[in-house]
Amino acid sequence: MYKFFLFISLFICINAEELPTTTDNNTTTQVKDSIQINNDAINNEDSILPQNTSVSDFFTPAPIVDDTFASFVVGYQLLLKNNEKVKHGIFFAIDRGWSFIDNMLLLALSLDGSAGGFYAINLNLKLGGRFLDGRIIPNISFGYGLLNHFENGVQQNLHGANATISLFIDIIKGIGIEIGYRVGLHPFHTIKKTNITKNIQSVMLNLKFMDFDL
Repeated sequence: MYKFFLFISLFICINAEELPTTTDNNTTTQVKDSIQINNDAINNEDSILPQNTSVSDFFTPAPIVDDTFASFVVGYQLLLKNNEKVKHGIFFAIDRGWSFIDNMLLLALSLDGSAGGFYAINLNLKLGGRFLDGRIIPNISFGYGLLNHFENGVQQNLHGANATISLFIDIIKGIGIEIGYRVGLHPFHTIKKTNITKNIQSVMLNLKFMDFDL
């Protein structure tokens, strides 16, 4: 009988010694899991944080997102009539266009106008090209417009075709400076049936916003 009790006692002692080991193993596993979770959380936070960017990354041309684009222009226009009369006005334009041949060739419809010392509105077809990854964009456009202004107390209403060349320099992601020169392809005529014609030229200096994600 005493052998039976001795066997039971030994069995209880052995189990008692094994229990802490199991508990220690469970505790170690839980600590490792907790450390792994914390490491994953830190890695996720690092991936969310923005990457360091340099100043040169900020002064980049507008990125190409789609094969369509739009632009808005506002600035100053100086108009010279018959090589002697100078007028000043505010110039504005809206372009809507498409890009072709790996986004190197640009084709757009443009509506522009002027207000101030004279008033004008023009509808143009514009052709341009992207150079230096879009940093420089020269354009040439042909259009037809209406122009009116006062001269010696008389309002003159003119109409005629014109051509414009311009150069856009992209400074900050689609925001830049554009300079342009416009000339009448044929002397502008008055609306009334008279023989009066006017040679029209103008120079523009503008602030331009261009977006290839529209």
